[in-house]
Amino acid sequence: MTDFTDEVLTPGFDANDAVARRLEEWIVAHEQDLYDYLCELISYDTTNYQTHGLEEIGQEFLAKSLEDLGYAVDIYAPDDVPGLTEHEEFLPGRGSADRPNLTAYHKDVDPQSATVREQGLLLAAHMDVMPAGDESAWTYPPFAGTIADGRIYGRGSGDNKFGLASSYMIMRGIAELGLKAEIPLLFTSYTDEEYGGGNGALASCLKYPTRSIINLDGGNSELWVAALGGGLFALDFQSETVVGVNNKTAGLLCIAQSAFAKLGEQAVERLSQNEWYRDTEFVEYAYRLFAMSCGAGALGANQGSGHLSWSYYTDWSEEELFARMNAVYENEIVPAMRRLGFKSNGIYKTTRFFPYSGCAENNTDLDLISDCAALVTGEHPRRAGASLSDLNIFMKYGSPLSFNYGIFRDFNLPGGAHQPDEFIDCEEFLTITRVLAHFVARYCKLN
Repeated sequence: MTDFTDEVLTPGFDANDAVARRLEEWIVAHEQDLYDYLCELISYDTTNYQTHGLEEIGQEFLAKSLEDLGYAVDIYAPDDVPGLTEHEEFLPGRGSADRPNLTAYHKDVDPQSATVREQGLLLAAHMDVMPAGDESAWTYPPFAGTIADGRIYGRGSGDNKFGLASSYMIMRGIAELGLKAEIPLLFTSYTDEEYGGGNGALASCLKYPTRSIINLDGGNSELWVAALGGGLFALDFQSETVVGVNNKTAGLLCIAQSAFAKLGEQAVERLSQNEWYRDTEFVEYAYRLFAMSCGAGALGANQGSGHLSWSYYTDWSEEELFARMNAVYENEIVPAMRRLGFKSNGIYKTTRFFPYSGCAENNTDLDLISDCAALVTGEHPRRAGASLSDLNIFMKYGSPLSFNYGIFRDFNLPGGAHQPDEFIDCEEFLTITRVLAHFVARYCKLN
């Protein structure tokens, strides 16, 4: 714990809140339990396969853990939430009828009450993880949950099961210390976040609206206060005649990639001017090429098919981005297809579109958690924009005061989110849980 002068912390912040310190001390005393619980969560393979997912087994384990503490637990299919399948943000074809969400709260709380809607706090994190890929590329088995060298290794350790484990330990600490919350606290483990899903987060917003939401799907111990826009897109094309070589197909792919990369330069410049994204790694990756493939891969087969997929990170609206992409398609790619003898049905989305959402003004929750972090670590966390996540859903349909907070490592780093040997640092994991303990104790007025 760091000592601060009153000038460093927000006026009125009580650095000596006895209940907050008590909960933090409980977390520190149960440090090994925190690590072990995350390892157990990792041991459940909850992979997201886009059209379906394996989250249910993890939700069942988490539900039992919370029920054993005396909490009310609701396990529900997103599709059963009234209005979800008719909602403008609903993404069909994701198997969400069989990928249950989980929401827990104290048995004395009416989760549908005006008090919850107007004052309540929701801690949220997602249960699904990316596929592990080639397991031979991992030093430790991806679903073992291995503690080594001050780190916890495993698929989902950072993205996003640390958030589930931190929230669970906060709930456990409150229960075991016999603390009561004046302001209701809810905890949701949602499904189908990876691959641009969103149905789980949307279902949570529709069924359990609260005043404030901390989506524990962040990185670098930063406060992510704006939701990045954009999405993943693809273009397929086919030769109008049977061809036996890939020469023209590959040439057309290069033309298309170059054209979208030029638009990507505009996206980079645009994002570099955004107050929440300038000087972040997201600017460099405002355009990302994911796949270029052509041909049938076998001698004697028709080699005239091509596929290109890419993403843009942006604060352009969906309409504006598609207008720009379609202009590139019509002006540069269609003439090349005609010249080379190809046809296409045009650009299509492979994920939902993520609408950009800026930071809410006068969000005192950010000041509170920033003070809590400074109290624990000695410095206020940086405020920046989020990666593509379900933050925009939480902001738009849950609470405009939502923000992301977390410790996963950048996607482009060894051991980062989605990478082989994904890991988190144990000390950072303990630290963020201590910060959350201080925040929850103060926000919910634990006594």
